[in-house]
Amino acid sequence: MPALLFDFDGVLVDSEPMHEAALLAALNEVGMTFTHEQYLAKLMGFGDFDCFNAVAAMQGRTLTSDDHADLARRKWTHAQRAIAAGAVKPYDATINLLREASQSLPTAICSGALRHEICAILEQLGVAHLPRVITTADDTPRSKPHPAPYRLTCDRLGIPPRECVTIEDTPKGIASAKAAGVRVVGVCHSLPAERLSEADLIVNSTADLTLSQLLQLL
Repeated sequence: MPALLFDFDGVLVDSEPMHEAALLAALNEVGMTFTHEQYLAKLMGFGDFDCFNAVAAMQGRTLTSDDHADLARRKWTHAQRAIAAGAVKPYDATINLLREASQSLPTAICSGALRHEICAILEQLGVAHLPRVITTADDTPRSKPHPAPYRLTCDRLGIPPRECVTIEDTPKGIASAKAAGVRVVGVCHSLPAERLSEADLIVNSTADLTLSQLLQLL
């Protein structure tokens, strides 16, 4: 049986602005910063751990494990406030695809975000029960673009990668899925089509997709 996988940020929910703002606020509190252009070019698609390291490297700093823990707490404080305030909006077409697919297929989320962030938003949207598997930054030591997150997701589903198709919105996510052997639809929610050129199919929005169209990629 085929499976439908979803990235989270920028695919299921319009959360990239929230993550960018929370990351920036946390880093500002310890004397580091980045620009919006740097976020789009270098940080989008990374998990928090890699984002913190990348920004520190840009500014000639090296982070300890205690630094990472402190930054993670700071970022979650800002993210939690934003989530509670309703700052993260769903992509309704993607949520509808998740609902439809979950009636007949295994579905999963494969994300570089932290589990508590994902679960808080899914609970708020009332769809936390739909994915059979949720793979997060807490589950793999290597984040996208490494294939580990998608390999683990497929292993947990018990379905070979060649029988899975995923929806991604960043080059790092596309690279991760392709390296794991998963077919990929690139959706231009966050970046233009030319940045997603390695995907098997590129669409402007998940509103342009149907479940049957996704399964035809397999």
